[in-house]
Amino acid sequence: MKNKIKLVALSILLAFGSVQAQSMDENANKQEYVQGQKSTYLAGYHQNKMGVNCSTCHPTDKVTDSEREIDVSCQSCHGSYRSLGEKDTQRGKPISAHKGHLSISSCTTCHQGHQESFAYCNNCHIFDMPMKFGRQKIPYLPEDLGQYDNAAPAFTEGSVQSKY
Repeated sequence: MKNKIKLVALSILLAFGSVQAQSMDENANKQEYVQGQKSTYLAGYHQNKMGVNCSTCHPTDKVTDSEREIDVSCQSCHGSYRSLGEKDTQRGKPISAHKGHLSISSCTTCHQGHQESFAYCNNCHIFDMPMKFGRQKIPYLPEDLGQYDNAAPAFTEGSVQSKY
């Protein structure tokens, strides 16, 4: 009987300790995004400047691969891709990533909450589209594009004359 009581008491202590450790870990993560090195990223900005908490963007305990639940949270404050594209046009932006030719499936394709954001369009294009909380250039792109000025093909379709 004494062993059974000890086992129950030990189980309760372990469970309590696990909950405490998880809570401490969550608090440490929150501190990292609010005051730490990652506070300059999008999540830190939203917490520090907008006063939102983690559950505003993360309404569920688990994040799916598509991050659709985060997308719904983004659009509840910022509007749909279509409305964002219209706002970009009204602001005179020549290029709007929000109404591109590819169907971007999630806001987090470009806008990362917990790391540097990245203009996804620049995987294929070289657009001058500065991005808050991130970068616009692809990392392996040479900064001096002038080195390609003389990179014209040796001949073009119209320059080849037929022998017949």
